[in-house]
Amino acid sequence: MTVDEFLALLHDHIALPVTVRDMDRPLDDVPGWDSLNLIWLAAEMARRCDRGVDLPDLLEAPSLRAIHQLYAGG
Repeated sequence: MTVDEFLALLHDHIALPVTVRDMDRPLDDVPGWDSLNLIWLAAEMARRCDRGVDLPDLLEAPSLRAIHQLYAGG
């Protein structure tokens, strides 16, 4: 999944008004972000990417880019 597809998923499915500029922001600074979004995103990304990630790694991810990279394998 590309960064653009990842951002579209966040925008279209949980109505987060995020852009590429938000990818490196601390999650606490991302407009509208909360822990429920992380739970939904983890399940959706596992389904779409056909891979899960370790929960501790996901919980420690500091940014949207870090979350994306966990699923992208980077």
